[in-house]
Amino acid sequence: MSESTTRSPSLSLLVFGAGLFVTALVLSSCAHTTSTSPAAVSPVAPPPATAAATTPPNGFPDPASACEAGGGKYLGDMKCQKPDGSVWPILSSVDKQRMMLSGVPVPPKSPHAWALATIAMIFEMNSHRHDLLSGTAATPAGQQTGKRLLSQGWSINNRDDLLRTLTWLQFQGHRSEFEELGRRVDSLTQREFAALEVAALSNPGALNQLEMTRKHHRELGAKGILAWDLVRYIAVCRWGYLAGYWSETDTWDHIMPAALRLQQTFASWQDLQSDFLIGRGYWSLQETQLKGARFQAIYERFVQDPGSPWNASPWTMDLRVATPLPIQAN
Repeated sequence: MSESTTRSPSLSLLVFGAGLFVTALVLSSCAHTTSTSPAAVSPVAPPPATAAATTPPNGFPDPASACEAGGGKYLGDMKCQKPDGSVWPILSSVDKQRMMLSGVPVPPKSPHAWALATIAMIFEMNSHRHDLLSGTAATPAGQQTGKRLLSQGWSINNRDDLLRTLTWLQFQGHRSEFEELGRRVDSLTQREFAALEVAALSNPGALNQLEMTRKHHRELGAKGILAWDLVRYIAVCRWGYLAGYWSETDTWDHIMPAALRLQQTFASWQDLQSDFLIGRGYWSLQETQLKGARFQAIYERFVQDPGSPWNASPWTMDLRVATPLPIQAN
């Protein structure tokens, strides 16, 4: 899993046509500062579209026409060079609409806000907003950030990859191997486990997994490290939307049943997020050494802060979802 701290630049639109294609110009690289409290985030939508000097009355059938209508030179690869030499990305009308909608915050204290709060630690590490489905506006730069997060961290490069990964997280994830290892470790005597530890000394990662399993498997019981898998499931859903691999509707349709499953499995925000941290510690010793202290600090701050994403959304809120995400394959 990637936890990049990349921030996307702000962007203002310049519309060349009301139909199929529009162009967008990145005006600044000013990053939006993430707040740990949704209430402290200014709910401002992206700047309104500004009409070009000459705006044709109809849409354009292809990106070259959209570019040339504004006096530009089409460079291919959805890029338009203006007379002043600047190069702007060309967006389809669908991408433009998604970019505009992605800047609209979810209502506070709503089921959607509750669901987004489940991955607040990850998005805080990324310096992304907690009140936006995509975490940052789906500008061309933001879309590239989403694609990079998915490609580098998950080998997801298209919608099919996205759906395959979500299916794995839904039905297997790391909790399957944790459960299998847990059953084996729990059956060992103290002497047998000590001998296994000695044998694993040359592999710190394997030794860490043995010790994490020995320490937590029995106490976690049936829930295992489900939070580790389903919190990441929701994160991947949100990055998939940012990357443009599916629609807002598709994203919520996957996120909300997963949120309900988490709510039904765990007793509180602390219970959920502690389980996530245990799963993360089991997953990678290296990542725990690198970022574990920062995650723990975020956890403690969010637990104590009355305005944190968790405390802003009561745990027992009615999520208005009929059926939780199935996690057992038929």
